[in-house]
Amino acid sequence: MGLSSGQARELRARAHRLKPVVQSGAQGLSPAVVAEIDIALTHHELIKVRLAGVEREERGAMADDLCARLRAERVGLIGHVLILYREAPQAEPKPKPKAKPQSKPRARPDGRAANASRPAARRDGPRPSPWRQK
Repeated sequence: MGLSSGQARELRARAHRLKPVVQSGAQGLSPAVVAEIDIALTHHELIKVRLAGVEREERGAMADDLCARLRAERVGLIGHVLILYREAPQAEPKPKPKAKPQSKPRARPDGRAANASRPAARRDGPRPSPWRQK
């Protein structure tokens, strides 16, 4: 896949506001941690992972191993935080439901259609108030 420097820069900018989704413990990358990272990448594409309890030299090797296992790209590794990116698979577009055929408007007994507009009411003068009776 390989990211260009511009793409990596844009992804690092997007990841800046993110919080780590997964944190590895003293056991390192156990199968459960790798599975959680895989699920998070599937849902979010871009995630942060905190690699706690790992020496500096081991973090780079661990990040490369994780990227190889998950087919993900390493966007950055700053301190104990690893930024990973894996493009989400394109979902097939859902087929649009077929439109229901338009039914003809029902006719009224007087011959007008059901949705025909009614003639405007005539007002020759001021409307009498229902509260005042003469």
